Amino acid sequence: MRDQETGIVTCDFCGTYLGNYFTGDYYKLIKMKFCPACKAQADRQRKAFWAREKRKADRREKAEMKSRLERLEAENAALRRQIIEGR
Repeated sequence: MRDQETGIVTCDFCGTYLGNYFTGDYYKLIKMKFCPACKAQADRQRKAFWAREKRKADRREKAEMKSRLERLEAENAALRRQIIEGR
């Protein structure tokens, strides 16, 4: 967490002091949100979130493809019946 007034940056999980960007550590602290101990935990949570979202998207895509396949099979069967009846 960043305090704009004091320039103090703390870990978003545990609140550990990471530094003060007014004292010269600005470029180091620009993207720093977590202490090294909590970074692994944050990475695991982020990866788990994206894996869940990918599985959901894959399930939606599979269901859509299945319904599209069923529609095409029904359409093909109807066209075959028309061709057979036309002869």
